[in-house]
Amino acid sequence: MRARTHKLHVVMVDRDPTAERVKDSKVDVKLGQYRNGALQIYVEPAVVDEAAVDAELKKKLAATYKLNRVNFTGSGAKMGHTVKINMEGKFADGPKAGQTVPGTTANMFELELSEGKTGIWKDFVSEIVSKGMGQEEQKSFVVTFPSDYAKEQLRDVNVRFTVTVREISQREELEKDPRPVEEQRAEIWATQEAAAKRTQEDAMDLAIRTVMEKTCEADTKKIADSVSWAKFGPKSMAEFTWNLIVEEISIVEKISFNEVATFLRANATLLDTPGGDSAEGGMEDEIEFS
Repeated sequence: MRARTHKLHVVMVDRDPTAERVKDSKVDVKLGQYRNGALQIYVEPAVVDEAAVDAELKKKLAATYKLNRVNFTGSGAKMGHTVKINMEGKFADGPKAGQTVPGTTANMFELELSEGKTGIWKDFVSEIVSKGMGQEEQKSFVVTFPSDYAKEQLRDVNVRFTVTVREISQREELEKDPRPVEEQRAEIWATQEAAAKRTQEDAMDLAIRTVMEKTCEADTKKIADSVSWAKFGPKSMAEFTWNLIVEEISIVEKISFNEVATFLRANATLLDTPGGDSAEGGMEDEIEFS
């Protein structure tokens, strides 16, 4: 193992925030093997889901508008806006008064505030617009289901709805993408492939850290004994120790601190099957992360 001593200037604050004491501490860091494939790890391959690509393409081709969120609406929601609402309906009268009406509960339900709405939605639009409901504003009102409503059990039934406006948006009509469908699909594929690779890199970083925390040493006992655990607990100590290891690698390899993760990935060996010191169960057995 390579060893180097890091001299640290540690400032600790007592319960009295105006009282500080300064101590100089030295931490010995020893690195295990990490070059030329010494780090053997397993992570899930970066795979693009064909079905997910097709679903995203289908959604894109079907989209005729997008919603631009309105954060400051002045008088609140008004005609022309589209709102996303949470709602719950309860029987307003009769023997079931106060009980939830089946099928009337929804979260983030999208409703366009426009003329020409029919049935109970006409009442919803009227109630939301008449008060100019703002974001996160809640309102309760009674609507009567029409006598020709599809569900016979709700015909002419009075239901009290409690509605909360979660988002207020303005619709923007979308122009049709003139590119061939194959080109649009290729673009979606590339985007999802990049996302899959980012996920794989995050998993590699975690797996590499798991191995290196077992094979490297940082003598932080002096720091742990001198700093109040109420202010510098196990999680902070784990991060502190890892930063010392990364700093040591950056010094040895003559690269920046932020380049260490890329360097370690390039030197790691990816296993075809789980085994050895992988991210599964390794770090969590020793360190609890929030």
